Amino acid sequence: LLAHAVEKIQLLFISLLSANDLQVKYQSILPEPIWNCLYAYYGKTKLQTDNDFDAYLTLLPVVINRASNSISQKYITIAMDFPKEILIKTIEILYRFKRWTELYTFLLKKIKEQIQEDNEDWFRLAQCAYYNKDFSNAEKVFQNLLNKNYRQKEVKGYLLWIRGGRTGKW
Repeated sequence: LLAHAVEKIQLLFISLLSANDLQVKYQSILPEPIWNCLYAYYGKTKLQTDNDFDAYLTLLPVVINRASNSISQKYITIAMDFPKEILIKTIEILYRFKRWTELYTFLLKKIKEQIQEDNEDWFRLAQCAYYNKDFSNAEKVFQNLLNKNYRQKEVKGYLLWIRGGRTGKW
């Protein structure tokens, strides 16, 4: 019964994201942190509490899997103003779901703010550039990583694909 309740709440949440208008009558049905996520989606508030952030992170994979691309993009952008530790968790989810366009933006923000910057961030940024067909920037970052001896096999593979694509070998 509990599993069905969770699924129904998720479906209601996706439906309310798609509705273009947030009806207050659903507030009493949904847990407060989930309602706050809806309010944030519609620009009526910002998420601020740990419970709100937990709800956002829990719902993010559901939104990515079940909502349209435009809705999921809008939902993802809510996290741009999150504290560092929540931003990092959001980045992990975006990477797991291969949301390269949004991930690129989040990684740039993380690197710019020097939040735990490391070679893995640069590797992911290069992957984002590659999958967004920004081969020039991807090649630069991958080459830099290769010079640092970071994940050499994978980096060499990406560089080979980029160069092969340019020469028409693929």
